[in-house]
Amino acid sequence: METKLTLSSVSVFISTLKYKLLIIFIILNSATTLAQTCNAKLDVLKGRKTRSTSNSGTYYKIIITNNGTSNDTYTLSSLNTNDNCSNSDNSSTATNVVLNISFVGNNLSPITTISINSGETLSFLVNVTVPSGTSFNKWCCTQITATSSICTSYNVNTTLHTLVINSNDD
Repeated sequence: METKLTLSSVSVFISTLKYKLLIIFIILNSATTLAQTCNAKLDVLKGRKTRSTSNSGTYYKIIITNNGTSNDTYTLSSLNTNDNCSNSDNSSTATNVVLNISFVGNNLSPITTISINSGETLSFLVNVTVPSGTSFNKWCCTQITATSSICTSYNVNTTLHTLVINSNDD
């Protein structure tokens, strides 16, 4: 029996092959994306989450570790959490104050993101400043969050507790 190849049969074969290769590509790409895990740790250096500050402000050194399987860039944000935190001295949060928060690299340049290789640990600073007219002996609770750019619903956070003091008190 003789096999006869026609242009039409070759065209159908190639079209079917393209379709199958496309399906295989989609499956492999999905598997790679699903296998990607986002995992990080965010903490304050030496666990020092509580500080006092005068009107001149203070810095917290934050340590972030990328335990995920891929290099990632994290977007940094802060949130005042005075309504759902506990002050370090167990005083009432009803009179807590709002402080200004910004992020800077270790060279004191402003940052909003930090890129970290898989398995790497880096640090950055949270700069806390006191708005003019802020009452003394008041607390502020601030949640610091790092949100993954790969897994956009994944984030890690830590809460800072800052007491505003009067540096002129003897």
